[in-house]
Amino acid sequence: MEIRNHTINHSNSITVEFLHIIHLLEILSWVYFACCIVYLAVFALAALFHKQSKSIQTDKQAKIAVVYPAYAEDKVIMEAVKSSLNQDYPSDLYDIIVISDHMQDATNQLLSTLPIRLLQPIFDESSKAKALQYTIDHISDDYDALIILDADNRVEKDFLSRMNESYQEGHVAIQAHRTAKHLNTSIALLDAASEEMNNSIFRAGHVAMGLPSALIGSGMLFDFKWFVDHVGLLETAGEDKEFEIFLVREKVGIQYLKEVLVYDEKTPKTEVLKNQRKRWLAAQLFSLKSHISQLPKALFAGNIGYADKIIQWTLPPRILLIAALFMGCIVVSLIDVYWSVKWWILFVVLLLSLLIAIPKWLWKKGLLSSLLHIPILTWVMFCNLFHLRGAAKKFIHTEHGNHEE
Repeated sequence: MEIRNHTINHSNSITVEFLHIIHLLEILSWVYFACCIVYLAVFALAALFHKQSKSIQTDKQAKIAVVYPAYAEDKVIMEAVKSSLNQDYPSDLYDIIVISDHMQDATNQLLSTLPIRLLQPIFDESSKAKALQYTIDHISDDYDALIILDADNRVEKDFLSRMNESYQEGHVAIQAHRTAKHLNTSIALLDAASEEMNNSIFRAGHVAMGLPSALIGSGMLFDFKWFVDHVGLLETAGEDKEFEIFLVREKVGIQYLKEVLVYDEKTPKTEVLKNQRKRWLAAQLFSLKSHISQLPKALFAGNIGYADKIIQWTLPPRILLIAALFMGCIVVSLIDVYWSVKWWILFVVLLLSLLIAIPKWLWKKGLLSSLLHIPILTWVMFCNLFHLRGAAKKFIHTEHGNHEE
């Protein structure tokens, strides 16, 4: 009997110890999710107080180079270039430069009829960074500022004027508001919603709290001298993240112009979106791995912008965050209902934070019905996690120009 009681007590002791371990892991997991969600919630709320830049009257006008790195973008480049030619900015104060990489002869012939500068490099391995470096090597240095646009971007008539106004205020780096050009499919709507969340949280919210805006790869203006000094340092396919690091390490701010729109084509195809997100995720993980060791140094040096950027890269993709947190809620509920309360509260906070980061006009476009495609995109992002090796330095072309009506 004593042996049996001893065995039972020992078994009970193991069970209690196991539950303690499970509870500890549950607490640690919840703390991580809580940190991610508080970060998103704070900046989503701050975005509501972001003040638009006031239009200023200035006699100063910068000479601007408008650069289009274009890899096999025959379907969209003409529309993009024509929108930049139709500016209310003095024509002698800006040049449009197209880097035609692997575009068809017919496209190049059409481009050559326009009042632009056409560069035609031949790269063994193409990349946006190489295109930008090639540009600097083949143009003069008499510009004040340089703007990068993607080959599928379209801008309003006052785009250069508004960017110049902000530049004349002394900003070295400026990010315009990139927004969706086409919203005719569910995938395009969800892609647009994701980008507007980024605009709210990582751009408007950050600037409202005195932190640098995130860059996005296009619709970006840089002081020309600063750009020339740094473009040669680019090494990866995530050139926007490298530019961010160069800026925040030097404590140079990044302005965000919410009212200056750059219309960007959103893909209607899941496969194209998968490749795009794989490139972004790989660049984020590569940047985190390269700079995480600098976080304590950045904090002690008081470089909050640099520290914030590194912390930002620890956040998982939102769609995976939603899925992981929901699964956590279910699993913890099965273990202990009382433990699960704090998980469900966190899940509600996450959803509310993301909802307020989405502009109202997107809901009017039919976003609600598009949410049914979230499980598909979640699976796509999950699969990408297993195919990231080498993707940060490998150029992955995003196909443009195909729209499903």
